[in-house]
Amino acid sequence: MTNLVWRWALISVALLLTGLLGEQLKVGLNLTEQAVWKLPLAAVLIGLINALVLPLLKLITMPLHCATLGASTFVINVALFYWVGHLGLGLEVVNFWGALFGTLCVSVFSTALGFLLPDRKE
Repeated sequence: MTNLVWRWALISVALLLTGLLGEQLKVGLNLTEQAVWKLPLAAVLIGLINALVLPLLKLITMPLHCATLGASTFVINVALFYWVGHLGLGLEVVNFWGALFGTLCVSVFSTALGFLLPDRKE
């Protein structure tokens, strides 16, 4: 259980770093007011979407997924990040490039920060 809380906190930090970097590079990804308090909720929502909605979307788009050798999963992730960015949970995604940048950065930051948290078998 504590591992889940740590991973949630790391994803929240990854979202914060992504928002700060997106603002500096002006790629269409901005932090909104009080983003620090709303980003943990966005992290929970992204986790739930990846756990519940993503497998369903993969199943629906299975022929496209097979034809593109899995590249369609990346497009689905970008679309889901874009959707979460429009819910007002700390990140404002302005355009497709902001969602693409955000998806890449959250993946890289969460992987890098995940190395700090050892995998434990509970």
